[in-house]
Amino acid sequence: LGHPEFGQTISRTDGMFDMVVNGGGKLVVDYALDGYAPAQRHVDVNWNDSVWADDVALVPLDSVANVIDLSLATPIQVARASVQTDLDGSRQATLLFPANTTAEMEMPDGSTQPLSTITVRATEYTVGTDGPDSMPAPLPPTNGYTYAAELSIDEALAAGATDVRFNQEVYFYLENFLDVPVGTLVPVGFYNEAVGLWEPSQDGLVIEIISETSGAADIDIDGDGVAEDPALLESEIGLTLIEREQLATIYDAGETLWRAATTHFSTIDCNFNPADRLYPNPRKPRTRPRKPEDEKPEKDPCKQTGSIIECQSRVLRESIPLAGTGLTMNYRSDRSAEIHEVEVYLTSDSID
Repeated sequence: LGHPEFGQTISRTDGMFDMVVNGGGKLVVDYALDGYAPAQRHVDVNWNDSVWADDVALVPLDSVANVIDLSLATPIQVARASVQTDLDGSRQATLLFPANTTAEMEMPDGSTQPLSTITVRATEYTVGTDGPDSMPAPLPPTNGYTYAAELSIDEALAAGATDVRFNQEVYFYLENFLDVPVGTLVPVGFYNEAVGLWEPSQDGLVIEIISETSGAADIDIDGDGVAEDPALLESEIGLTLIEREQLATIYDAGETLWRAATTHFSTIDCNFNPADRLYPNPRKPRTRPRKPEDEKPEKDPCKQTGSIIECQSRVLRESIPLAGTGLTMNYRSDRSAEIHEVEVYLTSDSID
């Protein structure tokens, strides 16, 4: 990311790959494949060393494509992803587009182009045992691994756009598959691939459909089991009569949902702080034992510039210059067929 001079590479059949870059800083590796949701991994690249990027499992874009015609005067249009099911339960991402919504895509050069018809997909990253490896990027330490999805538009992907923005809020719904209490705020963030960072967004909310009245869903937003006054729903969270009528056609009474609003499409992440005990513990990332050949070399904190002995790992090193080439032959005792350990004896009772 941000370093086109380093070029690119293609992964091998075993999924491994190699890249040569300038060391001495942090870099972000982009992973891309047509028909798949993107991913990035952050790496700390040391001088004269090799580092491993975390495992990545790219996710194919959701097979369900929803065509939304923004030129229509329809009160609200619906886009629904395919149903995802794993040990945590079933859920189906749903997006509601109110009337008079307009969209424009942002191009790499900063220009914008309007979109009148959009083909919408919502691709979940966090499904199944490979979910943690499928995440678009590492999560901040205060965020728990909970739910993330790529909200994409086929036309924008085909044009190479960097973002799609709407003139008003589009509403995202998801079944409450983790049984988070009604009334709990849902922390929401978006991943900005252009800068390689997660960015905060407006919190969502866990709501419950209590019943249906005159074709509109009655909604509880504070967890007391009582439907709120429609005027309060509209003033507090912008939930209109038209939206409640649409909810009544999609969901049944008694269902609890996560609701969030967005004005652009990218990777949406609904997460919770693992230290917060007001709700059930979010999903735990799987831990897959690595094969011996996949082991990553340990970093040695005791390695010092100019030292030929790596103290903690007890490795002996030697570098022999090759005359006239500017190159060196390098020996490390831990790379030989027979490991030779280095023992260090103290000549006094203290070390200065």
